[in-house]
Amino acid sequence: MAKKLILDKIFDVGTTYRCEEDKYYVIRKVGTNSTSKATLYIDGHPVLDIIDKIAPLAQVSGNRNSLLDLGELYLVVPRNKTLNFTGSSGSQMRLVGELYILGAGESESPEHLSRFKAQTTNYFTYLAASISKAAGTVIPAGTEENVLTWEAPIDESWTFDGLYMAEGMSDTTNVPQMYSRIYIEESPLDLLQTAMGKKGISGLSAPYPPRDAVNAVPFSLKDMPLEILPGKSLRVTYVNTGGDYTVPTGTTFNFYVLLVGKRKIL
Repeated sequence: MAKKLILDKIFDVGTTYRCEEDKYYVIRKVGTNSTSKATLYIDGHPVLDIIDKIAPLAQVSGNRNSLLDLGELYLVVPRNKTLNFTGSSGSQMRLVGELYILGAGESESPEHLSRFKAQTTNYFTYLAASISKAAGTVIPAGTEENVLTWEAPIDESWTFDGLYMAEGMSDTTNVPQMYSRIYIEESPLDLLQTAMGKKGISGLSAPYPPRDAVNAVPFSLKDMPLEILPGKSLRVTYVNTGGDYTVPTGTTFNFYVLLVGKRKIL
């Protein structure tokens, strides 16, 4: 019977690793310090996209996100198969899960081999976008502008049921009056009139990333999954829910949006 050990290793960008003839990995959680998109490849195929804002190598005061839990979309590196990732220069990726050591005549479990075959067409990735305004720019009360506009490819379906980050900042300082609104097929998942309340989701509720200085608790779409079918659209805007806002001298206003998604290639 295969021997199961703890996997908790840090891998370097640009290096190709290969499992030994009697060993294989099952990856359950991931993190990185890559400040640009980090793509994990197994056997030469992309199986995961991540960035430090989603899941750092370790939870710290400036980013309270934990390692990304892959759940049913866990990853498998079978015997003799390669593992590598691309990302920002000098970056690392932390992989947590199980290391299996096989006995004579043993092979990977059927369940793990099945997931290995499926992981190139059903895996975690993300969408991210931002908009900037220079110092002195006036953003009038009630302004609403697109930050992210996206349409699912005709041969893909996406599910967003986890981390959602959408926050307006003057440099690194939160601007509380800036909220985000989500649209699917141009239908807002929100109020239509302000008589019922402010439009959108507060940036204090969906910090980018969750951190001690603003809000250490991440915002999740778990209870309101967004299902984006092939050819359907997703749009996220920012809206100024307060009075006229002038970007302070010597700073830049940025509104950031990031959604973690499960991509399924049909």
